[in-house]
Parts: sequence; structure tokens; C-alpha cells
Amino acid sequence: MERKPYLYQNYTWPEMRDVIKSQPVVILPIGSVEDHGRHLPIDTDNFLIWSILRGGGAKWPRERSC
Repeated sequence: MERKPYLYQNYTWPEMRDVIKSQPVVILPIGSVEDHGRHLPIDTDNFLIWSILRGGGAKWPRERSC
């Protein structure tokens, strides 16, 4: 599986010191777990917000000065 550099969950805690210096912005995707009828899973909101943020993270510039 390809390691996504914009996802903090892919790093160990010792690696985070350097990652935070180069990627100081964190967006925490949180969605509801609730009923969406018989046709959708209960994690639909989480799936949607993760999909949106994953797409944005993939397009975020790798080198960025703050």
C-alpha cells in the first residue's frame, strides 16, 4: 500500500516531529455514525468527509512555506 505523506496516521510518533514542521496544518475529519435508511451504511458521513479530505490532501502542495 502506498504511503500517503499528507496523512498523519501513516507516521510513527518519532517521525512526527519532522512532519509537523513541514505540514503544520491538521484537519480532523469527523462524521456522524447514524442511520441513512436501508440503502446506505451507517458510516456514510465518515466515508464522505474522508473522501473529500483525501482528495484535497492529495492536491495540497508538498513544499509550502508558512
